[in-house]
Amino acid sequence: MKGLKAYQQVNTQTSITDADPHRLIQLLYNGALERINMAKARMQAKDFEGKGKLISKAIEIIGGLRSFLDFEKGGELSARLYKA
Repeated sequence: MKGLKAYQQVNTQTSITDADPHRLIQLLYNGALERINMAKARMQAKDFEGKGKLISKAIEIIGGLRSFLDFEKGGELSARLYKA
């Protein structure tokens, strides 16, 4: 199992390093959704500590996504996304 986890981490790091800004946003978005889905599973398993950690990670990722917003180019859409 450790080998698989190490491979996944290297694969993720490579994807992030090679990603253009649009791909990086997609990776972050998918990561946030994945953490939320994992948190749902932790809730069902009554692992509230695990759920809390995963929700915190999703919030961090969403904060990262917010940092990509360009209010000059994005105008109203950027403002609405920031408020959401």
